[in-house]
Amino acid sequence: MHRWCALWIAGLMAASLAACAPAVKKIDRTEGLALEFRWISGDFTRACYYQVGCDGEFASSGGVRARDRALDFKTTLSDADIARYLTLLRALAVADRPKTKGDAGDRSELIVYEGTVRRSFQVRGMDLSIDELAAFCKEVSMRQFRDVIDAQPVTGELRK
Repeated sequence: MHRWCALWIAGLMAASLAACAPAVKKIDRTEGLALEFRWISGDFTRACYYQVGCDGEFASSGGVRARDRALDFKTTLSDADIARYLTLLRALAVADRPKTKGDAGDRSELIVYEGTVRRSFQVRGMDLSIDELAAFCKEVSMRQFRDVIDAQPVTGELRK
């Protein structure tokens, strides 16, 4: 019985030490700007969901999982990607946008975090700055297939 008590106390001490360990602080690579972006086609047959964290982590999903805001693919944005992302995000002029805009067409739902400030809005239909941001997010998301496609065999010269 004494042995079990000692093991229990040792386990309790180890758990308490782990709880006191300093949290890993992530580096802010996006000047405090983070994004959640869900796009749904006007006919509700397609959907995409993207997240960009302040640390430059990009995550995405598509289809049914995007509707649930679940994530399937994660990658780290390069410095060039982050520069492009910041340019596109600033072009949205989030502070000046109405909560909703448009009444038909594809739906874009965005939440932009700037430090502790959270701004959300929804746009139906065309919006050039949102379409450019969506194209960027789609391009980054498609990188998940790049290595798979590049690894496929290349056909050679046909011989008789």
